[in-house]
Amino acid sequence: MARIHRLATLLLGALVLLGECAFASEKAIPPSVEGYSPGDREMAAAIVDRPTFQAARKLTFRADPDVFRFLIDQPDFAAAVSRGIGHDRFTVLPEKGRYRIFHGHAKGVFWAAERRPGRAAYLAKGVYENPVFAWLGIVVRARSYVVEDFTWAAPGNSGTSGFVSIRAYLRVENVILDWVFRIIAPLVRKAFEDKLTGAYRIAPDLSRMAHRDADGFLEKVRKIEGLDPARLSAFEKLVKRRPRPPGP
Repeated sequence: MARIHRLATLLLGALVLLGECAFASEKAIPPSVEGYSPGDREMAAAIVDRPTFQAARKLTFRADPDVFRFLIDQPDFAAAVSRGIGHDRFTVLPEKGRYRIFHGHAKGVFWAAERRPGRAAYLAKGVYENPVFAWLGIVVRARSYVVEDFTWAAPGNSGTSGFVSIRAYLRVENVILDWVFRIIAPLVRKAFEDKLTGAYRIAPDLSRMAHRDADGFLEKVRKIEGLDPARLSAFEKLVKRRPRPPGP
């Protein structure tokens, strides 16, 4: 029994050491949190100070900046359009200034900590529980912090080029699970990045589709059931406002 106890202690120590090494090799670069509410500032700082996982994505696309801003400002509408045309399966529901989000086995709530020209930042908290985890009695509770920076190039012959930089940080709340995920993160980096940044790629993806083929895109959108008529009408006017030159 004593031998088993020593082996368990050594294993736990190894997990701690590997987790710390994984964390040290990916120290977060903290974004500015000036202007946040005190609660949001404290939550963002706690996540960035010691993230279980972090990801960065840079996207380049051609789009109408106003179409992009419309989608960024109304994430529930953007998610409904994305889901309705078969692009992604996020469900986002507004709730008292925040949004509830569902995707596969993950669910949670997110809100804007910052929204200004050229930048949007979101805080979220939620749970992940797949059938295997449920059978084992494991519920992964986590908090995340995502910062999006937007810039636009001068319009050219094929439209305005948009550039989005996404920095995402996630912190698992359970200490043991935090260590475990630090260890396996390098092995499943792509899956983690897709999960962590997926919802924040919807606006760039949809605005690019609208730019590339406005009529074909709107034809699909009009077939989606349950969209708010007023917002759909406003969105259509933006997309059809001027001809879209061909472009990637």
